[in-house]
Amino acid sequence: MSLFVEPESSTNFVEQVRSQVADILHPRYDTHFNILRWLQSYEFNIPKTVHNLRKHLKWRRERYLDEDARGLQRSALTAEYAPISIVGPNRKDGDHLIVVDQCGRVDIGGVMKSIQPTEYLHQLYRNFEKILSLMMEMEARTGVQCYVYYIFDLDGLSFDPTLLGVLNGPFRTSWQLIAQHYREFVGRFIVINTPSYINVLWAALSSFIAEDEKSRIAITGKNWRQEILEIADSNCLPERYGGQVLDEKIMRDPKPVPKDLYWRPRAGYPNAAAMHRISIPAGNCDFS
Repeated sequence: MSLFVEPESSTNFVEQVRSQVADILHPRYDTHFNILRWLQSYEFNIPKTVHNLRKHLKWRRERYLDEDARGLQRSALTAEYAPISIVGPNRKDGDHLIVVDQCGRVDIGGVMKSIQPTEYLHQLYRNFEKILSLMMEMEARTGVQCYVYYIFDLDGLSFDPTLLGVLNGPFRTSWQLIAQHYREFVGRFIVINTPSYINVLWAALSSFIAEDEKSRIAITGKNWRQEILEIADSNCLPERYGGQVLDEKIMRDPKPVPKDLYWRPRAGYPNAAAMHRISIPAGNCDFS
């Protein structure tokens, strides 16, 4: 968890960092809380914060994230078949944004068979840029730092031989990159509708989660609806999670990917079975 620093001191820290990244800091991203998040993630170590924030700001500039994000690919398929639902603030004038990921229903195998991993990752970045925009609006309105309650809904998840491969492959890589660029975003990950084999999933996931981040993860039991109502008002939640808002107003449900959308080689594409395989030991071939 982030180190606590008095508001007066944090303002001084923010100004020091701002002055050292001013040459690359886009006006849109230049807010007190955006810089504060980076300071918190590096325990207010200014040299480390400046070093890593500059890398992030260059990354943002290369992808035009503070303009129209034209440096990111769009994935209509991911947006339709593996959507997230940005529910909204947890309370009126609340300081947490509720985001629901119905990953238990996502046909991740179908998604991965239909698009390139980069396209999937870029759509994930687009999702987090939307979350960032909403958090910035909340912070401008409330005057306090805001966070995300990120709900992983495992309802519908079935255990099959490919699941652990997905967790240790696309899921792991994507979230490591998200954590690299979106610092101090998520106040708590809340896992609901957990299956009986949740311990197997946790064993696969926990190996790449930093110890200080594990405290942000809440794996709920049968009373998960009550636990959600403790952090959010019912008039801010969809019906399926114990709230009063019609599901269709704020929830975007995943759907299976039709097989006709799976990637297939173009006509005339070389057939791997017809190719001649050779083995060349390292250092035994000159391509000059």
